[in-house]
Amino acid sequence: MLRTEQMGKPQANRTGTKFQSAPWGMSALFLFLIVVSSAAILIACGDDPSPTPVPTVPAAPEPTPEPAATTAPEPTPEPVATTAPEPAPETDALDDDAITRAFIATAIEYYEENGLDATVKYYKTEAGIEDGRPLTLLDAEESVVLVFRALPTLEGQYVGPGSRFSG
Repeated sequence: MLRTEQMGKPQANRTGTKFQSAPWGMSALFLFLIVVSSAAILIACGDDPSPTPVPTVPAAPEPTPEPAATTAPEPTPEPVATTAPEPAPETDALDDDAITRAFIATAIEYYEENGLDATVKYYKTEAGIEDGRPLTLLDAEESVVLVFRALPTLEGQYVGPGSRFSG
């Protein structure tokens, strides 16, 4: 055929062989997906509960015979009110000042029994602290700090008139 004859004929679309049909692997994949989807739907629908059963009319209960008249039950005794014991007032409750006075009185007794050196030594130790209260001892005649647990460097310092610690 000549070229002029081909121009008048309609031409077929020539796209090449690779796009003409899907390869076997793709067809198998689509077939597999369809089978799996169908199986999943069937399994999901298979779990549906059975339809609701048709209700049945229950048999009428048998009438119970009335009990024979008996004597009246014994009445429940009335509850008796009991009084709660009054709380005893605390006689040993001391205020802060009374505790401090008792602590000082104990320190004076210790001083009278054991002397000044033993008292100073005792109140510098942990044993000399009662209820978390450290005792500060001063020599009133000399105006010197003997025991001061808050700041031990002041022990032995003059705190009388004219000192920078007087007050």
